[in-house]
Amino acid sequence: MRFHEHQVKWNRIKQIFISHLHGDHYFGLVGLISTYHLLQRNKPLDIYGPEGLEAIIRLQLEAGHTTLCYPLQFHVIDTTVSKVIFEDKGVEVMTIPLHHRIPCAGFLFREKFEGRKVDKEKLAALQLPLHLIPPIKHGEDITDPHTGRIIPNKELTVPHPPARSYAYCSDTAYSETVIECVKGVDLVYHDCTFDKASEARAAATFHGTTEQAARVAD
Repeated sequence: MRFHEHQVKWNRIKQIFISHLHGDHYFGLVGLISTYHLLQRNKPLDIYGPEGLEAIIRLQLEAGHTTLCYPLQFHVIDTTVSKVIFEDKGVEVMTIPLHHRIPCAGFLFREKFEGRKVDKEKLAALQLPLHLIPPIKHGEDITDPHTGRIIPNKELTVPHPPARSYAYCSDTAYSETVIECVKGVDLVYHDCTFDKASEARAAATFHGTTEQAARVAD
């Protein structure tokens, strides 16, 4: 339902990141995995999470005698360090060590851009054929098929917009380590289960307060 609400195609999901093994953060996972099976998914699904997650999910699947029709791959994360755990041509994902009752990690997502962005308006104005887009994306100069002129790549491209970043800090008490990890991030999601008046309870349950979340984001 959330996919439909936000107009996300179900088959676009290739990686899933789980912060920790409290049920409200992963109980829905086996349902999603099973739904993908019913929809005849054939692409691999990679799941990143703390040690123990794979055993739980495999047990649930085995209890239902479910043999998936697609590869399901688990990657154990180290919740005690900040390190890159996934990277492709468009994004880099790093762990953020969090301070919770059980092993827990947040995730920092950073956009990545290669080269420059094709200026589609310029291509349309010059009536350049679409088959020239790939070499332009790779930084090549191209020959105008109408005039024979060699067009420098920089005339057909523009710089990418600034790369965006998002830090997801799920359940955590206030931590200076988190502050260091999220410096310069565009958007921070941080635990603020309690208000300032309940700071002692927040500390006892390893959660954050609204004021602490604001301090991290400042």
